[in-house]
Amino acid sequence: MTVWLHWIGATHYTINSFINEANKMGVSRRVPQRDLKLMEWGDKVYCVTKQKGKVNPVVFAYFNLDQIYGVQTNDLPDEIKDKVYVVGDPADIQTEKRGCGFLVSGGLYATTTASVEELASYSEEPQIRGGLKVLPEPWPIIWGMPPFRGFRKFDEEKFLGDIAASEGRPHLRSMYYA
Repeated sequence: MTVWLHWIGATHYTINSFINEANKMGVSRRVPQRDLKLMEWGDKVYCVTKQKGKVNPVVFAYFNLDQIYGVQTNDLPDEIKDKVYVVGDPADIQTEKRGCGFLVSGGLYATTTASVEELASYSEEPQIRGGLKVLPEPWPIIWGMPPFRGFRKFDEEKFLGDIAASEGRPHLRSMYYA
């Protein structure tokens, strides 16, 4: 399992609006194919963002990669179709308004034998999905971390160790990129 860090844009979300949307519809994050091809089922993705009026971002939640959205059944070769079961058919999924746009209809899959890498090549705009787990407050601050796009490998062991060693609200200085 790989651990990732993903920036949630404050232009579209407050922490509370992201949490509320995730509780209602699940987490759905567009992911570049180059990143998706490096991911595996169950990978953990930590969410980081800046709160309005604050200088430094906080890590406030995480989710696990449970599903890939946007893979079309008719695009899959037979050897992959046999490994996948459909969770939602494109006709059954309605377009939903989200803080950062719309959740667009498309194939939604879960699997036990097809790898994420196998499915990654069969979607033009893949999204990963999972259920959000909110970290207990106060959320750890990471000093000096600039916003970024996409997903970065994250050193969860060092991050959690530094949180455990801190007193009160964790004020961490490392970027924790792995």
